[in-house]
Amino acid sequence: MPLPIYKILDRSLSTLNFGITSVILIRKIISLLIATVLISGTVYLGIQSGKDNRFVIWFGIASAIAAPVGIGLFTYAFRGSDREIIQQLAKVPEIERLIEQAKTQEEKIQVLEAERSRLAEIVKIESRRQAALDRINSLHGDAVRILAEL
Repeated sequence: MPLPIYKILDRSLSTLNFGITSVILIRKIISLLIATVLISGTVYLGIQSGKDNRFVIWFGIASAIAAPVGIGLFTYAFRGSDREIIQQLAKVPEIERLIEQAKTQEEKIQVLEAERSRLAEIVKIESRRQAALDRINSLHGDAVRILAEL
């Protein structure tokens, strides 16, 4: 009995993923080795420059070029790939709930900001009204005093 097409495709894809994974692993190991050589060489030149001044220029060049490249290769070797991170995030069952919760929180924030601006406008209008009432009372008191003096 022949194998169904989806099983054949699944086998070929798993082989492809294994091939990609092994290539990435080899790249990371090589990067780690090269980074170790570059940083070790820079340290060696630093030690030699302390003993002999002829190595100072080479140490400076290695510090400016080889050490940063080595550090970059170290970070590449130890950093997880973006694909792996995305696959791990896709496995989180709560991600949809978290996205919905973030959307509802954002909507609540927008409603609260609208309410805050509406309340600020009400406070401004109320303070103007209260100032006008105080001015009216003051003018009324002045008018009564002036009429009493006449």
